[in-house]
This record gives sequence, C-alpha cells and structure tokens, in this order.
Amino acid sequence: MWVLQRAREADSQAGTPIPTVFERLKAMGVEFRYAQLHMIAAGPGTGKSVMALKLALEAGIPTLYFSMDSDAGTQYTRAASMITGEEHSRVQDAVARGQTAKYDAALSKARHIRFVFDSNPSIDEMNEHLLAYGYAFGHWPCLIIVDNISDIFTEAEETAGLIEAAEWLKALAAK
Repeated sequence: MWVLQRAREADSQAGTPIPTVFERLKAMGVEFRYAQLHMIAAGPGTGKSVMALKLALEAGIPTLYFSMDSDAGTQYTRAASMITGEEHSRVQDAVARGQTAKYDAALSKARHIRFVFDSNPSIDEMNEHLLAYGYAFGHWPCLIIVDNISDIFTEAEETAGLIEAAEWLKALAAK
C-alpha cells in the first residue's frame, strides 16, 4: 500500500505523455502515456500498423514491438519509407533489386526499436521476450506495441481470449 506522494516518486513517469508524435491528436487532448494501455481500433487495412510503427519510430524511446500482423520485410520497407521520406513503392523496388545500403544506413535511426515477429505468441512467450529485453538492455522498454491483440494465443475462446489478453496488457503497462 502506498501514500500518493510515495507512489508518484516510485514511478515518476507513470501517466506522463511519451514524446508527441501526432500533433493533431495532441491538440484534441489525445496523448500516449507511460504506464498506460492504449488501443488503436479500426477496420482492417485502415493504417493501424502504419500508425503504430510511426509512433515507435518518432517517439524515439526504447520500444519492444510485437509485429504479429506484419512481417519483417513489410516493416523494413515501411520504416525505410518513413525515415527517408521516399515513396513506399520506390523502397520496395530497391529492396527487390537488392539495393538496400541506403535504407540500411537510414534505419540506424530505428535502433531503439526491437521487433518480435512471432505470428501467434502466447502470453508466456511474450513475457519471455520482455524478460530477454530486460536482461539484454538492463532496463524495460518504455513502449510496448502489440500489433495485433487478436493474434495473442490464449486458451480461451474468442471474446474471452481478447479480454484475457487485454487484462494482461493492462497489468503489464501498470508494472
């Protein structure tokens, strides 16, 4: 049990905004915050994964990104396009030709992000990745992106599985 003053001192970043990436959202009072669970929800193919990657890239804070919806090649070309400002199709064409040196160099700006490309990890497997991150870097990630919550494997059926995953993610954010 904590008194509020001590609780605030124990985690001074909890509830404070991460670096602003989306100015228009901030102007409307929407900010992503440390130690909070945020969900980006919309229909398929509407840019949720692109928005999550942009947040990870531009916030510039230590990030663990569970990319269950997008493969490594897709994330590479998206990130290279975002960082260089080049059209995504141009980056894809260069990658297809094996001409990646320029993009490899540009992606050094994304070294604060570590990706996990397991397509259907369990909560236990995600915990193992988090522990590995902590051991490897000596600190926990400031931002954890789970793209897509419905791809987390749980024993529970459909809605109950989503609830279980969301409850775990909320508890994780608070820790």
